[in-house]
Amino acid sequence: NNINLTFPEFRLCTDNAAMIGAAAYYAYEKGIRADLELNAMAIELRDYLGVDDSSPIDIFSLASQIEGLSVVLYPMGENISGICIKNPNANLIAINSSMSYGRERFSLAHELYHLFYDKNSSSSVSAMHMPQRDEMERIADKFASFFLMPYNSLRNLVKNKKKICRT
Repeated sequence: NNINLTFPEFRLCTDNAAMIGAAAYYAYEKGIRADLELNAMAIELRDYLGVDDSSPIDIFSLASQIEGLSVVLYPMGENISGICIKNPNANLIAINSSMSYGRERFSLAHELYHLFYDKNSSSSVSAMHMPQRDEMERIADKFASFFLMPYNSLRNLVKNKKKICRT
């Protein structure tokens, strides 16, 4: 066990590590997640729902299999994309049916983030157009994109497309 341990001079030592650690702790407590963790959470939820991390998914069919969850498609005008209401006895996700099918899929994935991972609120209303979106809404958006297309699947798709283009 011949290990050399080196310390910088005291004048070079600051409390940056403590500040970064404290900032990370408080961000984590608020529910703020890094992209890598969001991708892992998306894959974890896909696995929980019985879907691998590379297959296309029918998100509405998957959501219909979640015990205690009702999904409603209803026209909600131009401002609301989705709503998630959590309750110990029953959960509800409402999706604006006035949107395109692709946007409906994305909104459902977004609301699944609120249902499974947003521990800070029992309900959320997701607006379609917000000048300054709340941090939790941006996180739910990133989660939705990873849930619908996990990073490795996207990476492999791009890699395979490049191979096809070269031949």
